[in-house]
Amino acid sequence: LAAAAAVTDVPLPETVARLDTLVDHSLVIRRPSADAASPRFSMLETIRDFARDHLAEVAAEEATVRARHAAFFLALAQQAEPELESTNQVATLSQLAVDHPNFRAALDWAIREGQADLAVRLAGALANFWRFHNHEREGLEWLARVCTVEGKADLAARAWALMQTSLLAADIGDLDLARQTGEESIALARAVGDQTRLNHVQFQDGRMLVGHALFHLGRALLTASDLDDAEPSLREALQIFREAEYPPGISAAANVLGGVTELRGDFGTAQALFEEGLAASRETGNDELLIVNLLCLGGVVNRCGDADRALMLVEEALARARWIGREVRTGWALSEVGRLTAD
Repeated sequence: LAAAAAVTDVPLPETVARLDTLVDHSLVIRRPSADAASPRFSMLETIRDFARDHLAEVAAEEATVRARHAAFFLALAQQAEPELESTNQVATLSQLAVDHPNFRAALDWAIREGQADLAVRLAGALANFWRFHNHEREGLEWLARVCTVEGKADLAARAWALMQTSLLAADIGDLDLARQTGEESIALARAVGDQTRLNHVQFQDGRMLVGHALFHLGRALLTASDLDDAEPSLREALQIFREAEYPPGISAAANVLGGVTELRGDFGTAQALFEEGLAASRETGNDELLIVNLLCLGGVVNRCGDADRALMLVEEALARARWIGREVRTGWALSEVGRLTAD
């Protein structure tokens, strides 16, 4: 209802009345919704095609309507973005999944029309949805497209989109793209300036933006087994997040840096970093972070000789991965449980 009212620029009560009339004439279908106060509506494909063709006949009106549509769903994605890092993650993923076709339509329009700022903001806000909802490849394709749109775009927003591109690229194994976009994001972030105030839930100033960019590059470099270049980026990122007392950043950076030190054979330092990351991730309520921290800590705890605690940690990770439906993490957790129980 809110989307229909915003896109048509009609007051909500009148929007409700018009939709009821269309439902009565079988032109619109009312769909069941988990939220009874916010029913959803759809059209038969033939009616949708007719309406789309009719709208396209009036170019100026179509541009206005599509701009309103894109603006509404940008605001929705930005509102949901912090919830994906909270205890509301599962519910938020489900809500965003329902509107995935609307997000795709908004992105496609923004790219075609050269709306660079809107495109990079929307794709950046959706990146964690794509990661956590098993749409990594689609997300990477959208991010790659928006980052090539010419036109004026906020530097911080473009840097954030490049960071997310680096992260998704590393996830699917495109390590050259991960390194390239990670380095580009750091250059943009440093250009913003440490003291510049920013209106973003993940970073309130330029220094925090740099911290995120360093972390994303360090993570990509670790995936590429480039420990020498990964370590300084991760250490600087972790220091920035500690100074800002930012638990999500501490959790992520400590965990990845712990991975670097574990690969170097320094299991004591690795465990300390994983413990720091786990404590921070429990503060965030972010199951994705918590699952990774649990699995990494379980591995090094087992190396240090505490198999019972290691099994407890990975079993908790498995339960949480199944709860949020994260296929990649579930597979990882299952393999760790199997390895520990076999031993």
